[in-house]
Amino acid sequence: MIEMLMHQATAKSVPPELENFFKLDGFTSFPGYTFTPGAGVAFEQSPSIDGATLGGQLGTVNTLITLNTPINLANSDFTLEYSCVITGSDVTYIGEVGLLAVLNANGLYTRYGSSGFGDRFQGINGTQFTNVFNTTYTKATKGTLKRIALVKQGDLIYLYYNGVKQKLASGLGTSYTLDGITPPAELSSIKYIAMGRINTSMDPCLMKLGPIRLSNYARYTADYTPVPF
Repeated sequence: MIEMLMHQATAKSVPPELENFFKLDGFTSFPGYTFTPGAGVAFEQSPSIDGATLGGQLGTVNTLITLNTPINLANSDFTLEYSCVITGSDVTYIGEVGLLAVLNANGLYTRYGSSGFGDRFQGINGTQFTNVFNTTYTKATKGTLKRIALVKQGDLIYLYYNGVKQKLASGLGTSYTLDGITPPAELSSIKYIAMGRINTSMDPCLMKLGPIRLSNYARYTADYTPVPF
């Protein structure tokens, strides 16, 4: 029944191949959405988490899933997960996938940071210059498939990298002792899922992206082995 509702909510607003790209789990009712690709974005018919199938220069303009009605993710657990391969060089920031209330504004997202933040993979609460929580993984890992999950459980958002829960450092720090990210206020009214370039102050990004799944519960509470979805 849930799958039928999801199909009915999305079938008229996106190309058929994208029904397998954006996946919902646990939402018995959910707004419809539209998909706006950036320049050069292309899709394959059957996306695979191990085959990172969304291609193109996703950072030239915003590549967006736009929800018809904003949703409140602030007062409940959720999981946002995806697979990604960075295929091109970058200058300062590489955006990947983010939850936004307003375009080019604050939100919750992931990226590889600039040298000022240690060239490390990060989860962001707020703008790209504040509330940065970085992992031990550096941009040297680009060009390889990675699997990312942001899991809100209770009062924190946890970051999983290839199925391993990360200890985080704050800002410019390298002391990886923090458990999670404080949820941003913007989660109370999420309107966009942005890909490639989260806001206009970021640089363009050449990347491929596998399916995105949004679940209305904390799917992972410990390290796990990523599997296709």
